[in-house]
Amino acid sequence: MNPAPQAASIDAQRHQRASTLALLNRLRLHRVPLTVQINNALRGYSTCILAVDPDPDALHLDALYPTPSVAPQPGARLRLRGRLDGGLLRFDTELGAMAINDDGPILRARIPEHIELLEQRAARRQPIGAGPDAPTLALESGSGRSIAQLLDLSILGASALAPIEATAPIGSQLRCHFDGPGALPFTAEVRSRTPRGRWQRLGLRFARLRREEEDRLVATLLRLERRAIRRMPLHA
Repeated sequence: MNPAPQAASIDAQRHQRASTLALLNRLRLHRVPLTVQINNALRGYSTCILAVDPDPDALHLDALYPTPSVAPQPGARLRLRGRLDGGLLRFDTELGAMAINDDGPILRARIPEHIELLEQRAARRQPIGAGPDAPTLALESGSGRSIAQLLDLSILGASALAPIEATAPIGSQLRCHFDGPGALPFTAEVRSRTPRGRWQRLGLRFARLRREEEDRLVATLLRLERRAIRRMPLHA
């Protein structure tokens, strides 16, 4: 039996866990307001993250506001959503128990398996269609190199579909290269990471570009726009 696939799966789970904890701690540090729905009910309540405790897998939430007429019971499903860096963030978790600290009641929930962060960009993005001439993205980090499928591109960043085993925790810096005509090297920060089976969708934000790098990026965008126009269907 080949242990390599199992080891890769374990590494991917560890990276996913690290990314989730990093994102939760950013929400805690900035006291990001979150909206909570209990057991898929329409009514929403406000809260924020007070503490993130990986051992014993506890997420401490501030008391719900306004106070529910019926207190949620352990095992209730909590759906939380909010905004971070201009993007929509959401995740599900399970309520553990109520607790009391010096400032009053808190909710203790399980740390979610993953967080979905849908990044919204200030610049128009150019979708990248599939095809033999579609550019791919080479991602380099301290742990190695992987090839990702470029999904869209803007003057500020990009999104790409990378193998799940690629090391790309949220907040990390990657050295990237377009594998295609007019290769453009740049540095990007991982702003979001969403698992999709054997793949992961990465939201990337470019580091500050030099003038010549920005000019080459604009030229790449224009080339991709012309490619999209040539592929548009003709209507009578």
